[in-house]
Amino acid sequence: MTKRFAVEIDYDPHTGAILAERWRNRFGELERRGDLPAFIVYCPETGVPTYQRWHNGKGQHREGDKPSLVATDPGTGTTLSEQYTVLGHTQREGDRPAYIRRTSEGQLLEERYFRNGRLHRDPSYGPAVVSYDQSTGRPTTIEFWIDGARLGPPKEGPSLDFS
Repeated sequence: MTKRFAVEIDYDPHTGAILAERWRNRFGELERRGDLPAFIVYCPETGVPTYQRWHNGKGQHREGDKPSLVATDPGTGTTLSEQYTVLGHTQREGDRPAYIRRTSEGQLLEERYFRNGRLHRDPSYGPAVVSYDQSTGRPTTIEFWIDGARLGPPKEGPSLDFS
């Protein structure tokens, strides 16, 4: 059976520029075949995608350890944030962050680790949330989480050097 999709497109009423597009399957869920985003928001001035989300008809999802949500600065092309999602749950395999946020210059601002949609990271590997100073790039805040529950700081005092 051939899959059929409907595409909804939002236009700027004054310029006719495409503002957004949504690809839906026959049940109305966001879905798109291949490694293509099902929801895209465009910069009205340049037409460059600024927000893209991948869906498989069952939720936000992307195969192959690629982000399922990507927000991009239209001026610089820098990825501002990316989120990794498996079957609708924020998570990433291995000890890698599932949510990453950067400045428009590409400076790392924040990393978050998730498992099954909950903040989680084995404390022996490091914190589940790390915020970075925009000017120095050094960690400024760390948080330890297990299965969505925040832990207090380690008794010996956390080190902000976990590179």
